[in-house]
Amino acid sequence: ETIIAAVNDSPSGSKWAIATEVNLVDRLKRNHPDKEIHLLAPGSCQCTTMDCNQPVNLLWLLDNLAKGEVKNQIVVDPETAKLAAKSLEQMLAI
Repeated sequence: ETIIAAVNDSPSGSKWAIATEVNLVDRLKRNHPDKEIHLLAPGSCQCTTMDCNQPVNLLWLLDNLAKGEVKNQIVVDPETAKLAAKSLEQMLAI
């Protein structure tokens, strides 16, 4: 939401290079034809399944967590987890 708000609030003619999910960048381009918006790394591997995350799936996950049941857990080594947490914190701080 921070990225969307920043682009929404920016002046016409502003230029953006955004590093996030490709569908969000495409939607921002469609909604803001008066702004120059680019995917930061268009040649990189994009998450092609991000748009498969639907509210019903999130509800299922949260319902299971509320029951103490962990579903679809991904486990990584501690160093990867530490670096991933740092990246998420930096993204959310923007």
